[in-house]
Amino acid sequence: GDYVAQTKVDGANFTMTIGAKGEPHLVSHRESTNGGFIDRKFRVFNSKFYGSLPPNTIIQGEVWHPQGPFITAGILNSNPVLAYSKQKIVGDVKFTAWDISKYNGKDVSDLPFNERRKILEKVGRQCNIDVVEQFKITESNLDSVLNKAMKDHGEGLVLKNKAMKYGGEDFPMVKVKPTIIKNARIIGFTQGEGKNQGRLGALSVESLDGKQKAQVGTGFSDKQREYIWKNQKIFKGQVVEVEMMEETNESFRAPRFNRPSPTKSTIDFDQWELLS
Repeated sequence: GDYVAQTKVDGANFTMTIGAKGEPHLVSHRESTNGGFIDRKFRVFNSKFYGSLPPNTIIQGEVWHPQGPFITAGILNSNPVLAYSKQKIVGDVKFTAWDISKYNGKDVSDLPFNERRKILEKVGRQCNIDVVEQFKITESNLDSVLNKAMKDHGEGLVLKNKAMKYGGEDFPMVKVKPTIIKNARIIGFTQGEGKNQGRLGALSVESLDGKQKAQVGTGFSDKQREYIWKNQKIFKGQVVEVEMMEETNESFRAPRFNRPSPTKSTIDFDQWELLS
């Protein structure tokens, strides 16, 4: 077919910019609180793991940790000294590349994706850079490919057209994730930060049997955040539907608020519908 599938690595999006002398920098795609983007040099570059990197090259990838997204976030959100000391305890973060937009000073962003992939694989082999796994897909093997990606520290798949230019505006990428929906009870509320100051940041929830607990911070409209924050007494103890990629013995992975449970909550649904 026209599409291939790549594992969607469960980490944080970073650009590896390699300077004129082959020196690597990792730049976060998240804006820092004081403006601009965060330039970070991680232990991922501390070893002699990499071969000589091609100068004036820009590679897109994901920084992640084998122990999961919470460990990754704890390291990435720490100052450099603390980030180094954390990695001495839990092991280093890893960088996995999934696209390339500039190679040896030449802009390759207009090349079709399958040609950029060949360049990226070559750089990966020469420089010991981990390149994300790619699969041929058919309607019959999509489920098995998705299951393999989930076992390899993935959070799903990204389907890419082989002819796609860099960024995918001509052929948008398609994300495929498994979804479970489960009822959970609200046990607490955390105020938001930044634009969500003064309204809900996240719900603390637990499974109905009390064995699993999670913080749910996405899936809300601004109006819903304000309404829940002002009406905490009404919402405490209510049952809501939470979407997730998978559940562990103790928590939910990548939880997202769906809606109050239509059968198990007592909130005013007519009022709720006006808040979406």
